[in-house]
Amino acid sequence: MKLGEMLRETALRVPDRIAVVADDIRLSFAELDRRSNRLANALMAVGLQPGDRIALYLPNGAALIVAIAAVVKTGAVFVPISTRLSTDEVQFIFNDCQPQMVVFAPAFRDAAWAAAADLDTVTFIVTGPAEDGETAIDRLIDEGDPAAPSPLHHDHDDCAIGYTSGTTGKPKGAITTHRNIAMVHGLINTAEWNM
Repeated sequence: MKLGEMLRETALRVPDRIAVVADDIRLSFAELDRRSNRLANALMAVGLQPGDRIALYLPNGAALIVAIAAVVKTGAVFVPISTRLSTDEVQFIFNDCQPQMVVFAPAFRDAAWAAAADLDTVTFIVTGPAEDGETAIDRLIDEGDPAAPSPLHHDHDDCAIGYTSGTTGKPKGAITTHRNIAMVHGLINTAEWNM
């Protein structure tokens, strides 16, 4: 079972239980599931495919959680980008992982665009008002289909690429799978995963 399916099952079981508290935003499991379905479907409609990388250059908050939940439902691989990195460090990560999409907060607009300068094609998605060449994430959520995306094939297990600190050299991307995350957090046992 993949992480997106786990969220859907939790939303069915305890729809009104609070899943996200960030600043003045509170989302129930049902709301998180619905918003992430809409965003996942919208991302796929604009070209995101299983295995594609999508950089999430966002501070901790509700937008990051919704984005992660949406990406895991698409079969794409999210790449969290620390907001404490320099533009050069972000550019190294972008050049290494070659994201098809970059989701960023308005405060990181200039750095996101500069860091993506060497990428052939990239779709820019912003969590605030969009400027030229960008799409507002709220517009995608509003336009996305609220239905659950099709379940992922068992072979699509890569989930995230986290970059090492690079204290003795350049950072290296470490792939984490849906199964890794579920097992580490005790969400499943091996028998359930193979069902």
